Amino acid sequence: MKKGIFTLIAALLSFSISFSQTFVSGSFGINHLIEDANVNDPNNKQSTSFSFGLSPKVGHWINNKLALGGLANIGYSQITTPTIKTQDLSYGLGVFVRYKLYTWGNIKLYMESPLNYSHTIQKTASGNETEYKKSSATNTIALNAYPLLEYALTDKFLLLITPNFLNLGVSYATTQYPDQNVKKQKINYSLGGKTTLFNFLGDISIGFSYSLPQLSKE
Repeated sequence: MKKGIFTLIAALLSFSISFSQTFVSGSFGINHLIEDANVNDPNNKQSTSFSFGLSPKVGHWINNKLALGGLANIGYSQITTPTIKTQDLSYGLGVFVRYKLYTWGNIKLYMESPLNYSHTIQKTASGNETEYKKSSATNTIALNAYPLLEYALTDKFLLLITPNFLNLGVSYATTQYPDQNVKKQKINYSLGGKTTLFNFLGDISIGFSYSLPQLSKE
């Protein structure tokens, strides 16, 4: 089977602005994947997927090593195949802890751990149908921990690196299927990260931050 794959990473950005002891940060990402049909099978049509995510954070340094804060997130994804179309909309709130582990000159190493609640609604449509029907609703509570590297390019312009493949997590989810009147529960333990070539940027998030001239960053 011969396949053609086209991947577009439109944005993968993390940002951070500091107001003395208070900072605003977060992440934004968008991804589009197109998988071509099997050239030997004219009935195997093209499949596409699209995803978008936004996760702002607001935190406060209670001392020179420990910060506490809150976060929000919203995400949308759509997968279209020849036989079925799926849409997922998720949103949630949470809190996080950020702890400074070490400083090497212009480099700082943090450990960040968010506790997050999210609600996801999935809708599906079959074949050429244009009307989507709700197929499931999922509530998830997740606890994660991952390292965060910060490199000071200047005294105000910073580079942020998150190695997502070192993301440790545990989550508990309940899913309700309206059509079947069934409710399922699931506990998941994970070491995050994707390993395929086309998803390599999912393993490492790279972004920048800028401190305004009249402000300072701890």
